[in-house]
Amino acid sequence: MKLPKGSEVAAPCALVALCVSSCSPAYTAEFEQWPAVPDASMAPIVTENEISDDDASGPVYDASPASVPPTPGPRSPPPGGADAASSFGSMASSIDAGSALLDAAADAALPPRPDAGTPKPHAVTIVVTTVDDGQGYSPLNVGAIWIAQSSGAFVKTLEEWGKARMDHLILWNQVTSAAGLARNTVDAITGATQYAFGTYVVYWNFTDTTEKALPSGTYRVYFETADWNVQGPNTFVEFTTGTAATFTYPDTSYFINLEVVVSP
Repeated sequence: MKLPKGSEVAAPCALVALCVSSCSPAYTAEFEQWPAVPDASMAPIVTENEISDDDASGPVYDASPASVPPTPGPRSPPPGGADAASSFGSMASSIDAGSALLDAAADAALPPRPDAGTPKPHAVTIVVTTVDDGQGYSPLNVGAIWIAQSSGAFVKTLEEWGKARMDHLILWNQVTSAAGLARNTVDAITGATQYAFGTYVVYWNFTDTTEKALPSGTYRVYFETADWNVQGPNTFVEFTTGTAATFTYPDTSYFINLEVVVSP
């Protein structure tokens, strides 16, 4: 093909550009999503004598190598001598600093958890701080806090966070279903998946899901969190209603600063 004078270079370049623009595949951004339904690797549902973090009789959650992402090892400097290593170190420090700023910004965007303050009158005030267990989607987490009879039978949900991911709250799903009240959140505080672990303050007004007042006696409050597609940490503590009292409990691995204040 004969090209016009002065176009010996421009024409081939134009052809190359045309080929690149017409042959290059389109780029589509993809984002990993937390599956809404638990996968086949989910741990067995725990029984009543396996729900405490301190109970070694059964699994609390699946921590097998297949379920837990490997922990990254230390960075190694690239070849090229001291200058290259120094440059690499500076770049790594900058990346770490940027990540810290992003994490701080994300934490600042979260609404602050309420302080326990003065116990609510004519109610049970419950305080707990959840601790990160370092599973796959941490620090994203879902969770639930609920009241049960001393037998473990479900009474009422007090708070549930993680509406789109509530399938991963295996124990809570089990006990509410057993009571014929699957995923019941009547009068409960509900919200989306949390971006961080932290302190929760909730209240119980001595009633069940029908607003029927329950008699004085011994009750349990359960706590459950999950940040992966398997059974997450859970525990419970017992308290007695009928007279004013403050109950404190030893810390567990993933639930600390536990306190229950009964104000009849």
